[in-house]
Amino acid sequence: MELGRLLEDLAERALRDGTRSERAAIAAVTAATRAVAPGAAAAAVSLRSPEIARLRALAVLHGAALRRLPVGQQAELVDRLQGGSAPSEALAA
Repeated sequence: MELGRLLEDLAERALRDGTRSERAAIAAVTAATRAVAPGAAAAAVSLRSPEIARLRALAVLHGAALRRLPVGQQAELVDRLQGGSAPSEALAA
């Protein structure tokens, strides 16, 4: 499955079920995009951020992943989102 579709599916699930329900996938996106969108990456996993701020940060990371990550990193993110080796990070306190 392509990265854009995976990120759209993630966004839909996070909107429907909340970002906490998608901790592992959001952590994978955050790890992949931290260097190109550090503020959004931090907000996406911060439990101190309101839910709407985490959702907005996820939207920013979606764009960053598609437009700013090199192809190799995009492929690694696809692997992680499809159940490959996900980072151990979760929502931060």
